[in-house]
This record gives sequence, structure tokens and C-alpha cells, in this order.
Amino acid sequence: MVKVLLVVFLLMAPFFALCDWDRNAAATRAEAREARREAIRDAQRLREDARRAAAEARENIREAVRQAQRDLRHAQRDFDRAWREAHRNVHWM
Repeated sequence: MVKVLLVVFLLMAPFFALCDWDRNAAATRAEAREARREAIRDAQRLREDARRAAAEARENIREAVRQAQRDLRHAQRDFDRAWREAHRNVHWM
């Protein structure tokens, strides 16, 4: 009887090992799928952050250009005012 049980156990051992291997493989595939999904979510989050940063940078550049144009207009007015005053002073000499 013990010999029969031993033979049955030896014949069934590869089957149980195969089942365990299959469960481990399925768990590994599930982990890989979850890791892939997480990587995709992280990539999407990073892409959105990059888009927001790029839009903010473009707006900052536009604002800097507007400020530079304003400063240029003010400098041009100051120059014109100084030129007229100097021209007026030359006429009075």
C-alpha cells in the first residue's frame, strides 16, 4: 500500500509542480501587466507636466517680449523728449 501511494505521489509530483509553475507564471504576467499600466500612467503624467511647463514657458516668453516692447517704447519716448529738449536748447544759444 505504501508503495502504491509512493508511486502515485511520484507520478503526480510533476503535475503539481506544473500547476504551481503555471500559477507563478500567471502571477508574474499579472505583475508585468500592472507594471506596464503604471509605467504608461507615469508617462502620461510626465507628458502632461511637460506640456503644462512648455505652455507656461511660452506664456513667460510672450510676457517678457511684451515687457521688452513696453520698455523700448518708454526709452524711445524718453529719447525723443531729450532730443527735442536738446534741440530747443541749441536754438536758444
